[in-house]
Formats: sequence, C-alpha cells, structure tokens
Amino acid sequence: MKTLYFAIVLILTLSINALAINAPNLYTLSNGAAYQDIGETLDWYSVSNNEGYRYQVDVTPNFNSPDLIDETTNNSYTTVFNLHFGTTYYWRVMPLKSSGNSVWSSVWNFTTESISLESPQLLFPLNNSTNLDVGIISLEWLFVVDATEYTCQISTDNTFTSDVVSETTTSTYKELTNLSTNTEYFWRVKASNNLGESDWSQTWRFSTFGFSDVPNLEDDNAPKVYPNPSNRIFTLEGDGINAIEIVDSKEQIVSKNLIDKDITLIDISNQPKGMYFLKVFSKESVLYKNC
Repeated sequence: MKTLYFAIVLILTLSINALAINAPNLYTLSNGAAYQDIGETLDWYSVSNNEGYRYQVDVTPNFNSPDLIDETTNNSYTTVFNLHFGTTYYWRVMPLKSSGNSVWSSVWNFTTESISLESPQLLFPLNNSTNLDVGIISLEWLFVVDATEYTCQISTDNTFTSDVVSETTTSTYKELTNLSTNTEYFWRVKASNNLGESDWSQTWRFSTFGFSDVPNLEDDNAPKVYPNPSNRIFTLEGDGINAIEIVDSKEQIVSKNLIDKDITLIDISNQPKGMYFLKVFSKESVLYKNC
C-alpha cells in the first residue's frame, strides 16, 4: 500500500508540473537602463509551450496608473511608442496558455531621455543700447526648439531680486509699455515646456532717454515746426539736425529721413489724417514734437 500511495502522489505531482509554465526571463532593455528613446523595443527569452505573451508597461511598479499599457503578442518582443520624456517605466511579461498556471516575470525598469531646452539667444535691443524711446521698445529673442512658452523678466536691478516685472508669452518678443524715462533696465528670457525649463539667457541692459535732459521744441534755440497743427505738410527749421522720424498714434514709424539743411519741407500727406509725432535727431539730443 505504501508503494501504491507513493506512485499516486508522484503521478499527481508530475501532472501538475506538466500544466505549469515558467515565467520568461527578461532580456532587454536591461534593468535600470537610462536615457532611452520614447519609442523602444522590449525583449525577453522565449518560453516553451507558450500560446503568446501578455506584457505590461507602466509608470508605477504596481501597474495601476492611467498610463498602463496592457497588451498581448505572439512574439517574444514588443515595441512601445509615444512614451513620456524624462520618465521611469516598469515592465513585466507573462506567458499565455489555455490550461495550466502562468506567472509574471520579474519587474524591470528603464528611464527615457529628458528634453534639454537651450537658453534663448537675445536679439534686440542690442546689449548696452542707450537713449531708447519709452514708447516703442520691443524685446526680441530667437526661437528655441521644443519650447512652448517663454518667461521674460525686466528689472532696474541687475540681480533681479527687486523691482522685477515677469511675464509669460508664446511669442519670441515682448512689447514694453509704461517704462520710465532716463532709466537703466536689465532683461533676460528663459524657455519652457510641460517637461521643464531652460536656464536663463544672458542678461542684457538698455537705457531710456530722459526728456528733462534735452531741449524742448518750444525753446527759442530749439528746432521749429510750422504750421502746427498742419495738414500733414509742414516745415522743420533748425541747426544741427541729422535725421527725423515721424511716428503715428500707434507708435508705427511712417517716415524716416536724413536731414542736410537748416530748413526742410516735410510731406506726409499720403498718410491718413490723425495725430503724428516728430522725432528730431541731432548729435547732442533727441527731441519730440506733435506735428
């Protein structure tokens, strides 16, 4: 009886083992692999008598996040696409069999590469520009690959620890308003997206001119404009004038001329009626006047 009992137990054990199927050994990506692409192939060693494989890829080792990839394949490999940058993923594989026991492999992980955003390169106004018009200053910089927005800071403090105006834009420029005259400003820009941000750009500076530091066009020795108001045709009279600009009420330059004589007839009658501002350049100053 003892021999028969042993035989029965042995047969049952062999039958159960015949139904069981081993977990596959993972092959690649190697466990802990870093700087991987956001589309990668996962490989494992084939298991005998399998009827396919189930694999899971997730951002948590518990495989229960909304990002879970849970699929089947008949191959001993699969390719996953559209992963997130700078993210650690966990993966495992289970062989499939219509009858018998099946278990998961060990859990391995890998990390995708991060996006490294370049710092923006500043363009205008040029570094150390002086005597800028407070009404028409636009900060500009170069486009950064993979950036979705930019943060621009401007301050009268070159360390940006006080008196800082910080604004975000999707454009590669920022128009400035309400600046003070006769003031030195510092500015910088950084790029960002949903994964992170770049370092700050270089810090550039510019200064605005001060109306109190230049002659007024109403002074006896200042250049004269007549008639004023005019019908967009007027005369500019004065010594030492090098150039002029005429700006409309939207701060757009509508005319720009070099001046080489003391009395000059200026004609902007091709422009629509409205208010215009005359900017007069000399070697010593910049002057403004309605025209």
